Amino acid sequence: MARFGISSWLGPLLAKLRLNSVAPRRAADGRCCLAKRRHWFARWLIPVENGYLRWLRAGVQVLPDVPWQAREMEVHRRLYGVECTVDDQGWLLLPFWPGRLAADHCADALVPVEERLRALSAVVHALHELHGTLGPDGPLCHGDATLRNVVHDPESSSARWIDFDTVHEPAEITERQADDVRAVLYSALGVLWDAPVGTILDTVQAGYRNPGIWQHLRDRLRDGPIHAGPFHMAQAAPSAARRREMERRIISGG
Repeated sequence: MARFGISSWLGPLLAKLRLNSVAPRRAADGRCCLAKRRHWFARWLIPVENGYLRWLRAGVQVLPDVPWQAREMEVHRRLYGVECTVDDQGWLLLPFWPGRLAADHCADALVPVEERLRALSAVVHALHELHGTLGPDGPLCHGDATLRNVVHDPESSSARWIDFDTVHEPAEITERQADDVRAVLYSALGVLWDAPVGTILDTVQAGYRNPGIWQHLRDRLRDGPIHAGPFHMAQAAPSAARRREMERRIISGG
């Protein structure tokens, strides 16, 4: 536990720092797009952040500038059939997806809880599609699959994952996919504050029907917490009572 003691302030601090500058643009063909480029300080901050993540044994790393842009282009090509480009000023031009961040939509008390749960279902289906897409090294994973990194469009009831600058360290595909499911579960538990824990879990399990993933999560939970420490709490920090209830339900198989 000392690993998560004095240094625990650093996780939330690093989570608040934005590595990228983001600006709306219009592409040459007239389409709206989103331009992203690393801030000047990112080249020094990323090694510090990655050192901290290794020390925490978080199992993920943040990609430096060029590998990040390459991964964004690769994922968009394979998952969405979209060719992204980098302009002569180093801006990565990405699609401008309609909708809003799923985290904002699911936390919006003005939206009926049934609609927010349908948004969560769309997010989970999109994650399943992501995991079913082959990349250059096997099935794709996200690496930071919280509801802050997926756009939900209420008009089409669809969801699209964004921000692929964090990658899992080498591990079995089941472990990496299960970590993405964990991130969705706990972030949903935090933002869907008025939805019953069992309903949230049922929604995620209905959208992600992979028995091997759920068995992996059950086995991990029997050995100890799967969402603990500064990195996970920077991703999502639902109440301890709701975390414990969901974990009991996962272990019991429902």
